[in-house]
Amino acid sequence: EMLKAIAKGDEIITNGGIIGKVVHLEEDRLTIRTGENTRLTVDRSRIATVVDPKGGAKAGAKDGAKDGNKAGAKDDKGSKAK
Repeated sequence: EMLKAIAKGDEIITNGGIIGKVVHLEEDRLTIRTGENTRLTVDRSRIATVVDPKGGAKAGAKDGAKDGNKAGAKDDKGSKAK
């Protein structure tokens, strides 16, 4: 599963929208660096996405939206999703 595959150095986005780079891992939580001197400890189950270095979500990343489409996202035809 995506949560088990998180590694030091991965960039993640939490369910609350916090973006950071993983600097320390424990079984049920991890520490992320969010700024020059800012570190946060985050519950591993609250990770929404692991960001691919190319800018997109890595394969197997969880989608935080219940209907499978994030608010404001566009459908295949470029129309706003409802």
